[in-house]
Amino acid sequence: MGVYDLHRMGYIHRDLKPANFLIDKFGHIKLGDFGLAKSLLRVGQGRPPPENLDGISKEILERRKQHYWKLQTKCGPTTLTPSNFHTFFKINPALQRSNERLFTKIKNITITVIPEKQELRREYGNSIVGSPEYMSPEITEGRHQGGSYYGQEVDWWSLGCVFFEMIFGAPPFQGDTVDELFAQIDLWNKKLPIIFEENKEHLSPACYSILTGFLCDPKERLGSDIEKIQKHPFFGCLNWSNLRSITPPYIPQTKSEMSYF
Repeated sequence: MGVYDLHRMGYIHRDLKPANFLIDKFGHIKLGDFGLAKSLLRVGQGRPPPENLDGISKEILERRKQHYWKLQTKCGPTTLTPSNFHTFFKINPALQRSNERLFTKIKNITITVIPEKQELRREYGNSIVGSPEYMSPEITEGRHQGGSYYGQEVDWWSLGCVFFEMIFGAPPFQGDTVDELFAQIDLWNKKLPIIFEENKEHLSPACYSILTGFLCDPKERLGSDIEKIQKHPFFGCLNWSNLRSITPPYIPQTKSEMSYF
């Protein structure tokens, strides 16, 4: 629910891992470390709009993805006119400075320009960030292109990796180097089915279902509909409406809150 509420506020955490889930003195879980969090509302525009505070629609994100992220600047130059110039660059200060002369000339003429791909990726894409063992394939696949385009579904993959580690004792992908690890993640759709099949007899049907529900293609991944998670048999009869009233299974025994340090 912490991840879900973060998404409702319009942010992607981008670094979900066991170390970032904390247990308070009452035994309840808190989500921490937002140093790599990014606002979904800032993808493709200079500042978030005042409306739509609960997040941004998939339709808008997809439209921005089509217009900016997949723009073929090398092979297909874009014709800019006074009417579409500001729309194309979204009045971005960095792009304005790098194209200052273009801004001056475009007032009265129509020209063809090929924007720098690096500038577009920096403004409209997302960085390759996070803890490698818990990164989703959508993040790692952009490492050869200077960035990836992804949304909040990457957090649900990371949460799936956390569940996997809690059950198996280690994350699903490992390697002696980061490159080896990323190479393993690239082949997730071949390796994970083998792992799950080999261990299926040791997992309950509900556990198998929740793991494969998180660690899958982003379009099919659990998380886009929170009710599907809440109704999942893995969580049994958990009372989602008032989680804070539930007595946690583990309550830290400490003399003071400062004793952790």
